[in-house]
Amino acid sequence: MFRYETLIETVDAPQRCSNNQTELNPTYLQELLSSQQQRPNNRQQPTSDYLNVLQFYQDKTILITGATGFIGKVLLEKLLRVGVIRRIYILLRSKHSKTPHERLEELLSKSPCFQFHRQRLDFAKVFAIEGDITRKDLGLSAQDQRRLTQEVDVVFHSAASVQFKGNLRIFIEQNVLGTDYTMNLCTKMIGLKAVVYVSTAYANCNLSTVEEKVYPLNFTIPYAYVNDESIDQFISDILWKYGNTWPKRGHQALWGRPNCYTFSKALAELLLAKKYSNLLPYVICRPSIVTHSAAEPTPGWCDTKNGVSGAMILGGLGIARTMILNGKCNADVIPVDHVVNSLIVVAAHTAIVPVEQRKQVVHLTSGQRNPITWGELLDRSRECVATKPFMKQIRPLAQKPETIDTMYGRLSHQMTKIFSHYGFALLADGLIMLTGNKPFLMNITKRMHLGFDTLEPFTNNEWQFRHENYQDIYYQLSPHEQEIFQSDVGSLDWMKYVDNATLGTRRYLLNDDDSTIDRAMKRQKFINWAHGSAEALAYLGIFGIIWCNIFAQHIHQL
Repeated sequence: MFRYETLIETVDAPQRCSNNQTELNPTYLQELLSSQQQRPNNRQQPTSDYLNVLQFYQDKTILITGATGFIGKVLLEKLLRVGVIRRIYILLRSKHSKTPHERLEELLSKSPCFQFHRQRLDFAKVFAIEGDITRKDLGLSAQDQRRLTQEVDVVFHSAASVQFKGNLRIFIEQNVLGTDYTMNLCTKMIGLKAVVYVSTAYANCNLSTVEEKVYPLNFTIPYAYVNDESIDQFISDILWKYGNTWPKRGHQALWGRPNCYTFSKALAELLLAKKYSNLLPYVICRPSIVTHSAAEPTPGWCDTKNGVSGAMILGGLGIARTMILNGKCNADVIPVDHVVNSLIVVAAHTAIVPVEQRKQVVHLTSGQRNPITWGELLDRSRECVATKPFMKQIRPLAQKPETIDTMYGRLSHQMTKIFSHYGFALLADGLIMLTGNKPFLMNITKRMHLGFDTLEPFTNNEWQFRHENYQDIYYQLSPHEQEIFQSDVGSLDWMKYVDNATLGTRRYLLNDDDSTIDRAMKRQKFINWAHGSAEALAYLGIFGIIWCNIFAQHIHQL
């Protein structure tokens, strides 16, 4: 079964947030910036000391897996808009009776991501390749495999199962074996310059400080290192022992991670390091919580209702009144366009610099360089919704929630959950059934709390993600290319960003046109009035019942 080499190390658990907000050290950042700008350049570049990204991508052929995902769409759009790419292959499987070519046509014609700058995008450069990351050799035909191995220069592997819970076998097959099959194909590419694997900063969330390196899997002290020659057997053993389980947080199958997703990403990283470190020019990029775009393809764009955007929707509709949240914790969020620009730049860096200067792991995070807390983020979003309400709002917005790091906060959360969430859903569904319609709010409420429970480890802890590697790469860009590939999270104005993200949620996820804002404001005022009146009548009724009982007892005594 498992074969291990052991080494005693100290394991740091994720840090519970303190009452002191994390502060940046301006002196440290200034010194770091100065050192990056002044450090000697040892690369052999005849015309410039800068890393020339656009020149590298000139006439290159790209392969993207996961192009239909949130990151994948924005990556494809940006590469097309850059304009110097020769060809882009995207790996797609048949789905819902649609061929890969039909899915590609639908993606490019219907996704809003490709409409904002449509006149600048040459879709003739994009080709669908039929394949499936869960199948050996990706299920490619001999012709397609030959085409990819002969033409591709750069690979972006972002395909993955991004759900947090489920059958562990599915996560292993998609996130681990899918990565193995993709990397195996990459070893056959005769002109390959760089491979970018999109992981997650939370792959090692069992630690409080995460450095930019591949970690061994560990569940208890001591660490367990998998031998180079046994990684395939190790994965097989995991599947044999735990493949049919739905492990929850604390299960030994997760090796200290809170869910299947983070565990599978950690295992995929280990696979890369053990099996392909001497075979491929790969780099592992670890974004934190990927959220709405800051600028590209347009400010506030998002097409996923998971994570932050889901919380914005539920809060803005008046459904969510509380969640398991420590408002003092840093919300390590990163705009999707910053992630995509970073991936493009990191791939070029890997291909251009000498082997000894390559980065094995690059964190794409914000918590240390430009922090914003969960409390600040959600408070600002609430302020924005108050001035630009959602048309589907069903009751007033919640007041500022109590953070659960206090006894009062925990009690308030439980009482709100019982009465204002489940109680309200039960009452609303009852009224809906009386009108002859199908009830829905209780089902939404149950799913909402399942989602909140899943996110609890990330909204109540914070991590120290080291982030020097991307800063080192970014400051090698010319000012012109820093503008083209904007990815300096230190320059983000979070309040402006949250405003755009909340408005983007309204536009692109709820499909509320800006012309409806005035109507939504009137509707919100009516909802506030109706809710306040109902509350007043309820309190008056309760007071009346109490008063009548007291008065009746007094008359009886007389």
